[in-house]
Amino acid sequence: MMKKTVLFFLSLLPLAAAAQADDWAVGRDKFKAICMSCHQFSGGPQMIAPPVFAVKNHYLRVYPEKEEFVRSIKAWVPAPDIEKSLMPGAVRRFNLMPPLQLPEEDLEAIATFLYEANLQEPSWYEEHYRQEHGEGNPIPPGEGG
Repeated sequence: MMKKTVLFFLSLLPLAAAAQADDWAVGRDKFKAICMSCHQFSGGPQMIAPPVFAVKNHYLRVYPEKEEFVRSIKAWVPAPDIEKSLMPGAVRRFNLMPPLQLPEEDLEAIATFLYEANLQEPSWYEEHYRQEHGEGNPIPPGEGG
Protein backbone atom coordinates (compact mmCIF):
# COMPACT_ATOMS: atom_id res chain seq x y z
CA MET A 1 0.00 0.00 0.00
CA MET A 2 2.82 2.44 0.90
CA LYS A 3 4.52 1.80 -2.43
CA LYS A 4 1.31 2.61 -4.33
CA THR A 5 0.87 5.83 -2.35
CA VAL A 6 4.42 6.94 -3.06
CA LEU A 7 4.06 6.10 -6.74
CA PHE A 8 0.78 8.00 -6.88
CA PHE A 9 2.36 11.16 -5.44
CA LEU A 10 5.39 10.79 -7.67
CA SER A 11 3.06 10.62 -10.66
CA LEU A 12 1.63 14.01 -9.64
CA LEU A 13 4.99 15.81 -9.74
CA PRO A 14 4.95 16.42 -13.50
CA LEU A 15 1.43 17.83 -13.17
CA ALA A 16 2.53 20.20 -10.41
CA ALA A 17 5.53 21.31 -12.46
CA ALA A 18 3.29 21.90 -15.48
CA ALA A 19 0.86 23.94 -13.37
CA GLN A 20 3.74 26.05 -12.02
CA ALA A 21 5.03 26.60 -15.57
CA ASP A 22 1.52 27.63 -16.63
CA ASP A 23 1.34 30.12 -13.72
CA TRP A 24 4.69 31.59 -14.78
CA ALA A 25 3.49 31.88 -18.39
CA VAL A 26 0.29 33.60 -17.23
CA GLY A 27 2.36 36.13 -15.26
CA ARG A 28 4.67 36.69 -18.22
CA ASP A 29 1.75 37.19 -20.59
CA LYS A 30 0.01 39.59 -18.20
CA PHE A 31 3.25 41.53 -17.76
CA LYS A 32 3.62 41.82 -21.53
CA ALA A 33 -0.01 42.89 -22.00
CA ILE A 34 -0.26 45.32 -19.07
CA CYS A 35 3.20 46.54 -18.05
CA MET A 36 5.53 46.20 -21.02
CA SER A 37 4.18 49.20 -22.90
CA CYS A 38 6.03 51.29 -20.29
CA HIS A 39 8.52 48.91 -18.66
CA GLN A 40 10.56 47.42 -21.49
CA PHE A 41 12.86 44.48 -20.85
CA SER A 42 16.09 46.24 -21.81
CA GLY A 43 15.22 49.92 -22.09
CA GLY A 44 16.37 52.10 -24.94
CA PRO A 45 15.97 55.60 -26.32
CA GLN A 46 12.16 55.49 -26.26
CA MET A 47 11.88 54.60 -22.57
CA ILE A 48 8.97 56.19 -20.73
CA ALA A 49 9.58 54.24 -17.49
CA PRO A 50 12.49 52.33 -15.98
CA PRO A 51 13.18 48.99 -17.66
CA VAL A 52 11.87 45.97 -15.81
CA PHE A 53 15.40 44.73 -15.10
CA ALA A 54 16.09 47.90 -13.07
CA VAL A 55 12.77 47.61 -11.24
CA LYS A 56 13.48 44.01 -10.33
CA ASN A 57 17.04 44.84 -9.26
CA HIS A 58 15.92 47.60 -6.91
CA TYR A 59 13.11 45.53 -5.40
CA LEU A 60 15.36 42.51 -4.87
CA ARG A 61 17.85 44.64 -2.96
CA VAL A 62 15.17 45.64 -0.46
CA TYR A 63 12.89 42.58 -0.66
CA PRO A 64 15.05 39.52 -1.39
CA GLU A 65 12.44 37.02 -0.22
CA LYS A 66 9.74 36.09 -2.71
CA GLU A 67 6.80 36.75 -0.38
CA GLU A 68 8.05 40.26 0.50
CA PHE A 69 8.90 41.05 -3.11
CA VAL A 70 5.47 40.00 -4.39
CA ARG A 71 3.66 41.80 -1.58
CA SER A 72 5.57 45.05 -2.21
CA ILE A 73 4.92 45.03 -5.98
CA LYS A 74 1.25 44.29 -5.33
CA ALA A 75 1.06 47.23 -2.91
CA TRP A 76 2.93 49.64 -5.23
CA VAL A 77 1.04 49.16 -8.49
CA PRO A 78 -2.43 50.31 -7.33
CA ALA A 79 -1.05 53.11 -5.12
CA PRO A 80 2.36 54.47 -6.19
CA ASP A 81 3.69 56.86 -3.55
CA ILE A 82 6.71 59.10 -4.07
CA GLU A 83 7.58 58.76 -0.37
CA LYS A 84 7.79 54.97 -0.71
CA SER A 85 9.62 54.84 -4.03
CA LEU A 86 12.65 52.58 -4.25
CA MET A 87 13.74 54.39 -7.41
CA PRO A 88 13.83 58.15 -6.77
CA GLY A 89 16.06 58.71 -9.80
CA ALA A 90 13.50 57.02 -12.03
CA VAL A 91 10.71 59.13 -10.50
CA ARG A 92 12.73 62.29 -11.26
CA ARG A 93 13.34 61.14 -14.83
CA PHE A 94 9.97 59.58 -15.69
CA ASN A 95 7.61 60.94 -12.99
CA LEU A 96 5.57 58.75 -10.69
CA MET A 97 3.72 55.96 -12.44
CA PRO A 98 -0.05 56.23 -12.49
CA PRO A 99 -1.98 53.90 -10.21
CA LEU A 100 -3.23 50.76 -11.95
CA GLN A 101 -6.31 49.08 -10.56
CA LEU A 102 -5.74 45.46 -11.51
CA PRO A 103 -7.43 42.32 -10.23
CA GLU A 104 -5.60 40.71 -7.30
CA GLU A 105 -4.82 37.59 -9.36
CA ASP A 106 -3.20 39.70 -12.10
CA LEU A 107 -1.03 41.55 -9.58
CA GLU A 108 -0.01 38.24 -7.99
CA ALA A 109 0.83 36.67 -11.36
CA ILE A 110 2.84 39.66 -12.58
CA ALA A 111 4.78 40.11 -9.33
CA THR A 112 5.54 36.38 -9.16
CA PHE A 113 6.72 36.39 -12.77
CA LEU A 114 9.02 39.35 -12.07
CA TYR A 115 10.53 37.63 -9.05
CA GLU A 116 11.07 34.33 -10.85
CA ALA A 117 12.07 35.60 -14.30
CA ASN A 118 15.71 35.31 -15.27
CA LEU A 119 15.95 38.73 -16.89
CA GLN A 120 18.95 39.60 -19.01
CA GLU A 121 20.95 42.54 -17.67
CA PRO A 122 21.13 45.23 -20.38
CA SER A 123 24.70 45.99 -21.47
CA TRP A 124 24.38 49.60 -20.28
CA TYR A 125 22.94 48.83 -16.84
CA GLU A 126 26.11 48.34 -14.76
CA GLU A 127 27.53 51.72 -15.81
CA HIS A 128 24.16 53.41 -15.24
CA TYR A 129 23.90 51.84 -11.79
CA ARG A 130 27.39 53.11 -10.87
CA GLN A 131 26.52 56.63 -12.03
CA GLU A 132 23.31 56.63 -10.00
CA HIS A 133 24.64 54.92 -6.87
CA GLY A 134 28.39 55.56 -6.87
CA GLU A 135 31.44 53.35 -7.21
CA GLY A 136 31.07 51.95 -3.70
CA ASN A 137 27.75 50.28 -4.49
CA PRO A 138 28.38 47.58 -7.07
CA ILE A 139 25.46 45.48 -8.21
CA PRO A 140 25.53 42.48 -5.89
CA PRO A 141 26.16 39.18 -7.70
CA GLY A 142 22.95 37.36 -8.53
CA GLU A 143 20.72 40.38 -7.98
CA GLY A 144 18.53 41.84 -10.63
CA GLY A 145 17.75 38.77 -12.63
